[in-house]
Amino acid sequence: MIALLQLAGADLAFRLHHKRHYDFRRGERLGHDHHIVAWQRPQRPDWMSEAIYATMPETIRIREVRFHIDSPGSRSRELIVATTLLDYRKNITSIARYSRPSPLIESAIDPVDESRAD
Repeated sequence: MIALLQLAGADLAFRLHHKRHYDFRRGERLGHDHHIVAWQRPQRPDWMSEAIYATMPETIRIREVRFHIDSPGSRSRELIVATTLLDYRKNITSIARYSRPSPLIESAIDPVDESRAD
């Protein structure tokens, strides 16, 4: 799905599913809890034709960022955001705001230091 939306010219930002593995020690490190990794193409879903599947790239580059949430009543203590917006200078806090629907997101997230890459 991500590759199909990218082919249509869309950029994505979404909360990482709890079953998707992440490891901030791997990939291209952009800072603490902030990196770019390559995701492998999954098996072809039943609804997708073989011709369309053949046009999908073998890997796509995804930026993953971990936010620590300090919000009273919030069940989650951390939020992992995955996005196709790879430029680390972009304001990742605004991306996180749309990945977790909450009016407290701006005050609850520790901002990432985007002034330098480690």
